[in-house]
Amino acid sequence: MFLFATSVMAVTSAHIPAVKEDVGNCPKEELYQIWIALQFELPALRDNRKLVLAASRQNGKALQFVSDRLRDDREVVLAACNQYGKALQFVSDRLRDDPQVVRAAINQNGGALQYASAALRDSLQVVLTACKQNGGALQFVSDRLRERCEVVLAACYQNGKALQYASDALKNDRKIVMVAGAEDQFSFISLIFILILCTGMATLLVLSLFEDL
Repeated sequence: MFLFATSVMAVTSAHIPAVKEDVGNCPKEELYQIWIALQFELPALRDNRKLVLAASRQNGKALQFVSDRLRDDREVVLAACNQYGKALQFVSDRLRDDPQVVRAAINQNGGALQYASAALRDSLQVVLTACKQNGGALQFVSDRLRERCEVVLAACYQNGKALQYASDALKNDRKIVMVAGAEDQFSFISLIFILILCTGMATLLVLSLFEDL
């Protein structure tokens, strides 16, 4: 591990000047080396805005290794969250309460709603966006909005299993229960169809092998 880290630091250090001059055209291979080097908490990299921005655009998970200052930098954070929604967990408290940042995260992965501020988890529009992208996001919604029919419906249309996170009153709502059940039934039928298709392809493959004998 020590030799690997030393190698990464050496290679990355050699590429830093080039990346500083033209971040936009930095090859992915070099950005990956930078992303790896960030994990070793190299001071020269963790707070280097241009390098972190380039790395975050290529892999949002890089945000977990950067300085506190850059976790509070909107452009850096947006780049990371657009690429990997759950990078929102590494963001400063201030930006977790920023509607634009949170929307970028939940558009990529609705489940990122869990890392948003309490205020935004109680925002109807934010919550609807998250639930339409990932029904499971309903579990992170405020208690108040779990009682809203349109929110629970949006989640159940995307994933029938989201019904378990609805308020007690809506768990017994006939329309919502039907939507959740229909979505689950559709998923089950789709799975059966895929299995049948795969079985048929396997059968054809076996028959073709016998024909060649």
